[in-house]
Amino acid sequence: MNQRTGLAISAALTAIGIVGALMLLIKGHGVMGTSHQFPWGIFISTYLYFALIGSGLCLISSLGCVFGIEPFTAITRRSVVLAMITLSAAFLIMGLETPQPLNMIYMLFSPNFSAAIFWMGSLYGVYLFFLVGEFWYLIVKASPSRGHFFGVLAFFAALAASSNLGAVFGFLHARPYWEGAYMPVYFILTALPVGFGSAGHFLLSVGRPRVRLADSACHRQINGPVSLHHVVLFDLEAAHWPLW
Repeated sequence: MNQRTGLAISAALTAIGIVGALMLLIKGHGVMGTSHQFPWGIFISTYLYFALIGSGLCLISSLGCVFGIEPFTAITRRSVVLAMITLSAAFLIMGLETPQPLNMIYMLFSPNFSAAIFWMGSLYGVYLFFLVGEFWYLIVKASPSRGHFFGVLAFFAALAASSNLGAVFGFLHARPYWEGAYMPVYFILTALPVGFGSAGHFLLSVGRPRVRLADSACHRQINGPVSLHHVVLFDLEAAHWPLW
């Protein structure tokens, strides 16, 4: 597939998405087969996909920006940009999933501090703000010290937002597979490989030798920790969701 064909397919899919988004805004979320009795539809899984990718990309960029691990410094800026894009996509999808997206403004005037979903939206909003600050000072203003400061804030915000997102599902007794105290930790551990895989996919598709070399070095650097991570993740799954 050449570049023009890929762009044409992307443009066609984007046009279909815009038409669908307009129908959601005009007619409400009933066009997706959801209602007040069944408020969650297919967009929830898509939201989780982009939200966890955004969190994982932030954690990957923090390895270079915050912790100073050398192979990851070459992909820090690209990871920050990709994290902003995927997190913005997650917000857009979540807005389209609600019955009336414009009514989300009332969350600012009548917040429910006891609701995990309120904190999910708030933490991801704060996280996106810190990401924009990291992008502004690290790439636009070329100020490493201030970029590092916002990188630290974005790192902790990503951990808090991902764990809170896991808690939202952990509170749901209607779905035993997704319910339990392990979910916040599980979501953080899931965000790491998803973010690293997405970073590798996007960066390798760029085709620049320096980026390919940096990505290969990152793979070698993280080989051991990722193996340990998979063992811990499997142990959590086996402990919380017995395989027998």
